[in-house]
Amino acid sequence: MGKGIWQDFAWVEQANSEVLKIFHPSDEYAALRPAAAPKIEVTHLAKGRYTVAVGWHDTFQPYQAQVVTYGTDNVRCKFGEFAEPTYVGRVGTTLNLSDWKSRMYVKCVDADGNLVDSRFVFSFSGRAVSATHKLRGPAAYFETTMEGEVTSNYVEVVEGAANGPFDGVRLSYCRDPLNFGLMTPDPGFPGGAVPNPDDFVSTGLYKEGAGFMSYNSSPDNPLPEIRRTSTGIYDVRLPGLGTPNPGLVQVTAIGSGSAHCVAGLPIASSPGSDLRVRVEGWRESKRVNTGFVLNYDEGVTRYQLHQGARVYADNWLEASYTPARSDNTGTFVDAPGTNTAYRIGTGRYRVHHTNLRVKPNSVWAGAAPAFELLGIAAPGGSYCKVEKWVPKSTGTDVYIRCYDAEGKLADSRYYETYQGHELRAT
Repeated sequence: MGKGIWQDFAWVEQANSEVLKIFHPSDEYAALRPAAAPKIEVTHLAKGRYTVAVGWHDTFQPYQAQVVTYGTDNVRCKFGEFAEPTYVGRVGTTLNLSDWKSRMYVKCVDADGNLVDSRFVFSFSGRAVSATHKLRGPAAYFETTMEGEVTSNYVEVVEGAANGPFDGVRLSYCRDPLNFGLMTPDPGFPGGAVPNPDDFVSTGLYKEGAGFMSYNSSPDNPLPEIRRTSTGIYDVRLPGLGTPNPGLVQVTAIGSGSAHCVAGLPIASSPGSDLRVRVEGWRESKRVNTGFVLNYDEGVTRYQLHQGARVYADNWLEASYTPARSDNTGTFVDAPGTNTAYRIGTGRYRVHHTNLRVKPNSVWAGAAPAFELLGIAAPGGSYCKVEKWVPKSTGTDVYIRCYDAEGKLADSRYYETYQGHELRAT
């Protein structure tokens, strides 16, 4: 039987939980899962540091995760280091994929870079260990590691005809990410190291296959590429995923320190051409090099026939408007919804999704890069987060907060994506 995509979510509300004790986030907002599928496990390692363990997927094939804080403070979260496979089966038993989990390391900081405990929303997608929903596509994701050509550490695989939605898709992965090039210690996590972009001198181009956990759903095109054009600025190419109505990207920084990322709109010159995305790394008000994980979906959900919505809030100073790149499946198959964005104060926004009236699996928000407005260069370093979501009789409201580099509420363009359970027929 073909294997599909395994997608998982967690709203981690127990930010101040007992240190070094495993807990399970509430099932109230979790993904629908088979009875045999393990729950997400979260461990509060220390102040501002958490591990998130996800199972029921192939830990040795490409997968991706995103994290965003939620609440009313100016805290933001990132991944402190790259994910690693963890064996959870019993000693002496037959090894199989269900005996493994991927462990991801989340760190949360305030505007000054201090570690602080924080609630966060975690989302994940990868290759399932058994038959599940098929990939909606087109889609691409990867994690960057450093500047330079590093293909010698990677193995490329061409998937066979028995692998469902992955037929013919070219994948690449790093067999030993924790011994990958030069490392910078981060003693707060067990792995203790992540690649440091500042340690490498090169042409700045990540060759095909050089992104840790690279994936492209387009079977006739190569894996994503990325070129660092200058300090903290990356040009990402997603081969062959151009469409008349491109989707949005999600991006989360990876590495020690407090750097975070923003991403621009995916742009294509014509259908079937490459999508290009600009990603920027920031620490306070300065651009910096940083690793990151990027996820792109043309649709609003990774699964077929699952409900969701997405917006690009391009007129962020308007009191209310229909955002660009809006899409809304609605709750029912034959009842698509609409999206309206509202500005309710400096740096505070509300997005109303009509016809979405069930609890979300995941809500994500991120700032878009600043740009020149009326001849004045906008300050950089902004970031956005989810404040809360509120169900209504007409749909669902998602509240968003955006901050400048100093952690003060500030107006910003932003993206927002909402993912829910399966659509139903009326």
